[in-house]
Amino acid sequence: MKVRIVILAALLVLSSLVSPRLFAQNNPYEIDDQVYDYFILSRKAKGTDQCMPYIKAGQQLAVEKGDYKGLCVIMSSELAHYYTLSDEANFMRVAEDLRKIARQYGFSQYYYHAFNSQVGLLLNKGRVVSALDLANEVMHEAEMENDAYGVFGSYRAIANIYHLRGNKRLAVENYKKAIEWYWNTDLKDTQSISQTYFDVATLMPAKDDSTLFYVEKVI
Repeated sequence: MKVRIVILAALLVLSSLVSPRLFAQNNPYEIDDQVYDYFILSRKAKGTDQCMPYIKAGQQLAVEKGDYKGLCVIMSSELAHYYTLSDEANFMRVAEDLRKIARQYGFSQYYYHAFNSQVGLLLNKGRVVSALDLANEVMHEAEMENDAYGVFGSYRAIANIYHLRGNKRLAVENYKKAIEWYWNTDLKDTQSISQTYFDVATLMPAKDDSTLFYVEKVI
């Protein structure tokens, strides 16, 4: 069964052969343009020896400029790098560091992104029980804080786990909860929901009358 685990949604993959100053005009994160350049270059180079020099340069620049959102963004690229290398020790270390920075400077999206990335890594390594335990822990914290991104990401993480375990009913149930939560928060102004609609559509029986509804939402 093909399992789609979205670890770092909406991260761009662009060619590092293009002049980095061309990237800044499409800076969706609204971070410092030079920091964004290093983010793009590091994303392209993830899993290679070229990646960490871009990440370290970007992190240093972000700190020098006081751009702590930019620091969180480029640390998410470091997560992707270690994920690609299957380097669990460094992945978990960076995830913990990202949570601390994100919490300190008030960027809750990256705080919960780090947690849900850890869930994804555990799931991909076959540690399903640990992944589910962590996902439920994160969900509880996000609900207590009423954090829109945290709850949405946790519903998706839990749905992904049930999807992997072959429990279509609970997977669909949690994907639908993610959709409902999405439309009742301001996430609709900043996040795409298409992937979640697609996930529901692929799991529901073709003969189900509501399947077409989810397919049309993807198109």
